[in-house]
Amino acid sequence: MPKIQSFVTTEDVISAGRVLAWARNYLAREEEKVRRPYPPQTVCPYVEASIKANSLYMVFHNELNGEDAASIADVILGYVNPFKEAPPFCAA
Repeated sequence: MPKIQSFVTTEDVISAGRVLAWARNYLAREEEKVRRPYPPQTVCPYVEASIKANSLYMVFHNELNGEDAASIADVILGYVNPFKEAPPFCAA
C-alpha cells in the first residue's frame, strides 16, 4: 500500500500531540464506567497496542469546519479501504 503523503502544518503537529496524549491518558486507561464481561476495562482496548505498534493513524482535514455532517461522513468513508489495507494485518 502506498503511504498517504500530505503537508503537515505546525498546528497539525500540535493537534497530533494532543490526540496522542488523549489516547494514552484516556482511551488506553481503565475506566470504572466500562463494564465489559472480560478485561481490560479500558475505554478502548486496542489503543495501547496500536500506539506500541506504531499503528495509531491520524489524518487532519483542515478544510472541514465541523458544520456539515455529510462532508465529514464522506471524508471518513474515503478512509475505509486505506484503513483496511494499513498494517498491522489481521488473519481472517
